[in-house]
Amino acid sequence: MRGVPLPPLGSFEERILEEMFQRGRQEKYEFAVLVARLFYLAFGIREESVVDVLEQYREEVFQLNYNSKYVPFRKLRKEEVRRKQMRDLELLKKVSNLSGK
Repeated sequence: MRGVPLPPLGSFEERILEEMFQRGRQEKYEFAVLVARLFYLAFGIREESVVDVLEQYREEVFQLNYNSKYVPFRKLRKEEVRRKQMRDLELLKKVSNLSGK
């Protein structure tokens, strides 16, 4: 939007402009979801991989990473994997203790 002055913050025009940007971002993301579904169905790509890629794309399209309070998806995923590994180790220890080894 070169050469066009920005509307005052908090004005109705500013809210309309922000809504336009938000809808444009949503459209981009929904198109990516459509393409990802097609690849998932056509090529049998693992669903987890598709979800990971889409979530990273969503973070970028909606510029979520620029919010200091936002926790990136990759960090959440690593923590989830770590917790699952810890649960698995605890279960193995319990089984090992029950079997007397």
